[in-house]
Amino acid sequence: MEEKSWHKDLIENYKNTLIALKVRKIELFKSIELPIANIEIFDFTQIAFLQRRIKFKIEMNPQIVRFACVPDRLGVSSIYINTSRETSKVFSRILDTLRQYPEIKNIILQNATKKTTALNKISGRLLLENENLDSSRKRVLELYKGSRDTGILNRVNADDKNFIIFEKRYGEFMKPTMLNQNSTITNLEICQVWKYLQEYETKIKLIQNIILTARGNAHKYKPLIFEFSLNVGKFLFIDID
Repeated sequence: MEEKSWHKDLIENYKNTLIALKVRKIELFKSIELPIANIEIFDFTQIAFLQRRIKFKIEMNPQIVRFACVPDRLGVSSIYINTSRETSKVFSRILDTLRQYPEIKNIILQNATKKTTALNKISGRLLLENENLDSSRKRVLELYKGSRDTGILNRVNADDKNFIIFEKRYGEFMKPTMLNQNSTITNLEICQVWKYLQEYETKIKLIQNIILTARGNAHKYKPLIFEFSLNVGKFLFIDID
């Protein structure tokens, strides 16, 4: 009974459009206990506190600042902070962004990938087809090696040697459908990604069920996409779409 109530609460929380969609996704990842980056969420009014946290955290790791809007809005650019020398300029950009987009309700501060480790980082995207859809395709896995963020998957060329696509159809094994013969992605890295996805399979399916239920019939045929990364042996979920 408690599990059903918890599941229902997760669905209702995800449906709450008074909370920014980016924030709802983060909270869902946390509730299901999937690994995510070190993240802090600030109300748009907490500018002084945000500034102090940026100055503190940048001494240990590069940071990325993201903006969450109500209603949700695409096109609000994230801001990278690589060194403490950039903080004043970055903070000015944050204030400009807040003035430009009054829809911003939250500012998200999280650890970013260091440039020195980005060359070996795997950015990935797992597409899960909705079972309501009459399709033989079950899931698609895209991997890219060498970028700081998963956004590269939106603009990569299909024949890029750093890019691989795998596809699984019903009754078949997962197999590559787009693979450059000079691929820089090793079999070991592919196996590592697959191992983590298998490890989190139950939780991935739970999130899929929660989001599809929250979406309702209007989007019941839309596939769900999980974005993730693998860097220096650390696997993190990045986003859901």
